[in-house]
Amino acid sequence: MSTDKSVSEAGVTYWFITTPAVIKNGLPCSRMIHPFATAEEAENGAELLNARFPDSKKAYVGQLTYQGERSAEDMEQAFRVARGDLADQLAGPDPRSCP
Repeated sequence: MSTDKSVSEAGVTYWFITTPAVIKNGLPCSRMIHPFATAEEAENGAELLNARFPDSKKAYVGQLTYQGERSAEDMEQAFRVARGDLADQLAGPDPRSCP
C-alpha cells in the first residue's frame, strides 16, 4: 500500500444507491449508482429518487469496498460521474415504467 496521500488505499468503504427493481422482459432490473464518498450523500440521493418517483418500492443505500489502490484524481472523477448518473436518473422518465 502506498503512503502517498494522492492514492486511495485498498479496502476503503464507499456508498451506492440501488434504484427500485422493475420487471422488464420478465426479469427484475435495477440500477446501482456509485460511488459516493459519504453515506449522507448517498442517502440524500436515495431520498431525492424516492421523492421523484413515489412508490411502495424504494431506492436504498448500501456499502461497497474497493479492492486495490486508485489515485485520488480517479476517485474524484468517479464521484463526479456518480453525481451525474444520479442527476440523469432524476431528470429522466420514471425508470420503473415499462415500455
